[in-house]
Amino acid sequence: MVAVVTGTGWPTTPAAASEHPGRTTVPAPQQYYWRWSDGSQEPHRTFRQSRYRVPERLPTLVVSARPAAPVRTVRLQFRRDGRWHTEDVGRTDARGQVRLVLTPYCPDGHWCDGTYVYRALVGGETATLTVTYAP
Repeated sequence: MVAVVTGTGWPTTPAAASEHPGRTTVPAPQQYYWRWSDGSQEPHRTFRQSRYRVPERLPTLVVSARPAAPVRTVRLQFRRDGRWHTEDVGRTDARGQVRLVLTPYCPDGHWCDGTYVYRALVGGETATLTVTYAP
């Protein structure tokens, strides 16, 4: 798995009471990782319609949170026309994982032909990927 980022901002769970009065224990922040469901860890991928034929055959983006709790919402977005557009949203499961689906179709209903910047957003952190769709 590729580390997306380490959660260095807010604590991901509340501080717990310590055995020592006046002290609290702050749990380690969550760390986030990603990989493709086909095992690749490449941040730049090309998905050709001639190879995959239908979107259901494309690998999904698997995002993992360690530790698994608390549950997190993960957003997959792509950039087009200077704006971010949400492509998929999911919540991590009991194992701390979520699978996000890429859609290779453009607004005209045809397989896209071009390169797009994607980002996965989770816990205030971001991972950036580049995906090229081709005929």
